[in-house]
Amino acid sequence: MQVAGAGLGMAVQVLLARAMSLGEFGAYSYAVSWVGFVVLVGRGGFDKSAVRFLPQYDAVGDSIASAAFRRFSVRFSLVASTLAAGVTALGVLLVGSQLGASRQHALVAALLIAPPLAALQVESSHLRAARQAALSVVPESVAQPILLALFVGAAAVAGLRVNAVTAALYTALACALVAVALHVFVGRRVGTTAGPREDPALRRLWLTASGHLALGGAAALVLVQADVIVLGIVSTPEAVARYVVAAKLGVALNLLPSAVGLILAPTLTHLLARGERAEAQRVLTTSTRVALLGVALLAAALAVSGHLVLSLFGNEYRGGYDILLIILAAQVLFAAAGPSEIVLAVSERPGSLTAIFAGSAAANVLLLFLLVPRYGPEGAAAIAGGVRVVETHLARIKVRRLLGLATGPFGAQLRSE
Repeated sequence: MQVAGAGLGMAVQVLLARAMSLGEFGAYSYAVSWVGFVVLVGRGGFDKSAVRFLPQYDAVGDSIASAAFRRFSVRFSLVASTLAAGVTALGVLLVGSQLGASRQHALVAALLIAPPLAALQVESSHLRAARQAALSVVPESVAQPILLALFVGAAAVAGLRVNAVTAALYTALACALVAVALHVFVGRRVGTTAGPREDPALRRLWLTASGHLALGGAAALVLVQADVIVLGIVSTPEAVARYVVAAKLGVALNLLPSAVGLILAPTLTHLLARGERAEAQRVLTTSTRVALLGVALLAAALAVSGHLVLSLFGNEYRGGYDILLIILAAQVLFAAAGPSEIVLAVSERPGSLTAIFAGSAAANVLLLFLLVPRYGPEGAAAIAGGVRVVETHLARIKVRRLLGLATGPFGAQLRSE
């Protein structure tokens, strides 16, 4: 399902790139990158803490606490994302004219994506926590791209022009429809639409734990989005468009490690809670080997066919091949560290992950602003990829020191020595 979703997402990107000019697609991509930070505020870390709290409540049969967590996290995501989107929109309207009209208008329109997307991602995490990883990716990775493709296709048939603003509006509408459908589905399936008021002590616990994870998530988002944002500030929408297409193709290799991580998180929580560290180590080593082998094979295939694949978006995107090669190399090194970030996130010490992310994010932003004006998109790819690799290997070292687990491909052998 994760692979199908990635394929659909990439197909929609091809459709959008061909429906818009190079500059308009760059403006749309730039706006969506900024929206990621608003969505992060809306999620509040509840998409991460769900895989910690819900399996624990379900394991002891505490259905009241489980239902209360689900309700509270969804309400929080809607309120927080709406407030954050409103404040951001006001700031863009007041001082965003320096971005240029195209990017300013696209960013304001794209902020409508934030509330439904935040709620959608939080409720999807509830499905992951219930060990329904395959089902959890359907709303955002399958249903939403299909709806967006239908909207863009209908606009083309009707002879309507697709630009950065209309593409953002179509995306927001698709997210809203899917979010409503998912909420109805989850409510009927697990019965969380009504119940007793949440215990204040539980709310404080949830907010504290989720807040730590949200801080780590903010830094992680800076790691994966700052390159596009900085490039958009110092360069043209056309350069952003080429960079984003190459980056999306390269980062698509992270699909396999991410899918493995989604499946692994609830299982790992249960194993660590029961003290079964030997089994946890075996699961970690096996999952890392599978992910690394898959990423290496996909990277080789994409390196060979890169020019052809880029041309699917349009001949003007072929100039991003060098960027693609840099990102492919970083993805292989990233996969070699294993799911170290997920292990820290589901452990009792999420603050360790926050510190690593914060330091890496600060270094990433600083290097991008210093070097991208001189080295351009290729420099952005090298900096973003290099910092991400260093960050995930620091997390791997931290997991071994704190938990005694090795997340690399040779973890089982290292643990047995």
